[in-house]
Amino acid sequence: MKKIMTVFLVIFVYVTASAQQIAEDRSLALKIGDQLPLLPKLSIINYSDNFFNYDEQDDKLIILDLFNTGCTSCIAKMPVLQKLKKEFGRKLEVIMVTPEDKSKMERFYSKNKFLKEHAAQLPTIVSDTLLQKYFPHVAVSHVAWIYKNKVMAISHPDYVTSENIDKILKGESIDIPLKDDFSIVELISDDQVSVVAQEKIIGSLLITGFNPKLNSTGIKFVHDSTQGMHTTYFNNLDLLGAFTAAWAPIKKPTYLLLKERIEWNVKNPDRYQYDESKNLPYQMWQEKHSVCYKRVDHLHISDSLRAKNVLDDLSDFLGVKVSWEMRKRRCLVITKAKNAPVQIKHKGMQYDGTESLAFAMDYSGKYPPVIDELKLIVDMEIPDFKNLDELNLYLANYGAVIKEDWRDIEVMVLKED
Repeated sequence: MKKIMTVFLVIFVYVTASAQQIAEDRSLALKIGDQLPLLPKLSIINYSDNFFNYDEQDDKLIILDLFNTGCTSCIAKMPVLQKLKKEFGRKLEVIMVTPEDKSKMERFYSKNKFLKEHAAQLPTIVSDTLLQKYFPHVAVSHVAWIYKNKVMAISHPDYVTSENIDKILKGESIDIPLKDDFSIVELISDDQVSVVAQEKIIGSLLITGFNPKLNSTGIKFVHDSTQGMHTTYFNNLDLLGAFTAAWAPIKKPTYLLLKERIEWNVKNPDRYQYDESKNLPYQMWQEKHSVCYKRVDHLHISDSLRAKNVLDDLSDFLGVKVSWEMRKRRCLVITKAKNAPVQIKHKGMQYDGTESLAFAMDYSGKYPPVIDELKLIVDMEIPDFKNLDELNLYLANYGAVIKEDWRDIEVMVLKED
């Protein structure tokens, strides 16, 4: 049985793609504009035949979505792809592609509740090795667009939209950023200072918007003892993520940054944090709002002071101040029960104390901030619960109770100048 241990988050960074093993052989990789080579019949499920015959596709636009069952964002996108297929009918073919075998994929489709609820049963090429070589990648989902036997685009899944599909079918030009997982690097290039010898550099600061050639990273500190140079950087972070990443070396958070722990004194919070309810694909939002940062200096200071420099730089250039302040908020509070513990054992999820339970409840996103005032360290076993009354029945076994109340809690305040 799984046991949840207490976890402290240090950096808040959104991860939207599942990584798979990097393909070593890219000699067969296709580029935009290349002709797709003649394909053998490929084993496929959820299709009118047991094999996918590319030669019979005529003038259809073919979307090949390379994925695996461990990629939750890929699965979340499948109902959208299903709707697009229905919208464009015989003009569009959407094919999922996976190296996983037929039996595993059949179990996946038969047991996945989300896909059943959304009636998403997309044709899926299984046990694939060939298309993985034609379209090598590190992160899934990885989408190849094929039209009239030609590679039209290789993209993130967010760009599979009605508008882009319609443009290709009409023969119009499209502007879809290339997804190239192998040209990505972490550090920003020093080309802008390449004419200056390293020992002559006193310091430099560069803050830019989204850079497609860089991996998204949290804040990092690189110390070059030979040159005496210190580099602090992060790449392609949303603004809220950038500020929380910079605060982490200064003030280690011991709780999740729930929405109740953020106070927005800004014109547009969407500039700072992705909002799923706005229905804007994350990749497009990221390209519009994320930032890259790089600072180089000779200062011999601690990483916490370097992080303070990052905060000051971001505040100065972005026009926003970030601070931690106390605010009264409606919370769930775990305290000692008035009655003696009830000795009734229940089978369920295991926790190593009330602090672990509080974290798990915060992590679920279903509750207001949970404040643990009991600090009970004991092995706990709590079954699934539908409401607080039900939870309290289980907590009574440990002499604990949880109730709604008001508390002064620490919140992050963002205020624009």
